[in-house]
Amino acid sequence: GCYGGEIETPHIDSLADGGLRLTNFHVSPMCVTSRASLLAGMEYSAAGYANIAKGVSFPHLLRDAGYHTSLAGKSHAISNISTGNPNTDYGFERFFGFRAGATDNFSGDGNWRLDNQDFTSFGADFYATDAITDYAIDFIDQAVSQEKPFFTWVCYNAPHGKLQAPEADVRKYYDGGVYDAGWDQLRKDRLARQKAMGIVPAEMPLADYGVEVPRWDSLPQTSSDLWVLQKDFETLCMSAYAAMMDKVDQNVGRLIAHLDDPDGNPATDDSVLDNTLIIFCSDN
Repeated sequence: GCYGGEIETPHIDSLADGGLRLTNFHVSPMCVTSRASLLAGMEYSAAGYANIAKGVSFPHLLRDAGYHTSLAGKSHAISNISTGNPNTDYGFERFFGFRAGATDNFSGDGNWRLDNQDFTSFGADFYATDAITDYAIDFIDQAVSQEKPFFTWVCYNAPHGKLQAPEADVRKYYDGGVYDAGWDQLRKDRLARQKAMGIVPAEMPLADYGVEVPRWDSLPQTSSDLWVLQKDFETLCMSAYAAMMDKVDQNVGRLIAHLDDPDGNPATDDSVLDNTLIIFCSDN
């Protein structure tokens, strides 16, 4: 929302309102390459590609400075992560998540670990975004109990494919008709909001269509041929994408609330929120 999008992200927007929005952020064209660059502070190939063989993960430096360090979520850039060994832990004392490029958000897969142990507790209520937040909160609590400063990297799988979210969150956008107008109108509306926010110049033109993007009005409403772009299916896909980001925002809200009140009682003398730097960015 704070960048002109139509997905409801009130908690992320609140961080922007009280902080700084970056508007000249560069990535490399894949999530794994961008995330390796973030870890190493170096361009992907200079860092030695996957597992940053020629670089140093900055959590090493934080841990050496006395920080409690943890990673919850996706670890694709460092897929050989193994805690307890300084040669393979990349500076992270604790790890929960999966060591691959993507995962099934509801049923997981064989790549999930809790520290060095296989994680297989994918029950009926499992949803990756929620579980990643659960463990991030646990890691933060561990640091606070040790009276240590902490660095916790929370790497959600969302909104990477597969496009999966709880039905109620998808219906919020699908039944609400948020994407019924199609991408022709959507891109105009987004740019107009960005201009109103002042994060792009008022004279910024709308980008030309890419060669693989047809006009929305040229699509059939539906089709029996699965390979045919169709309005109903594309609307459902985008509603699922939006729902995944909506769930990310809900969980960002959980993290903020926990930082503000770690022990869950009305007293606020335990709050660490005002002493915590929160950086939210996308790896692609």
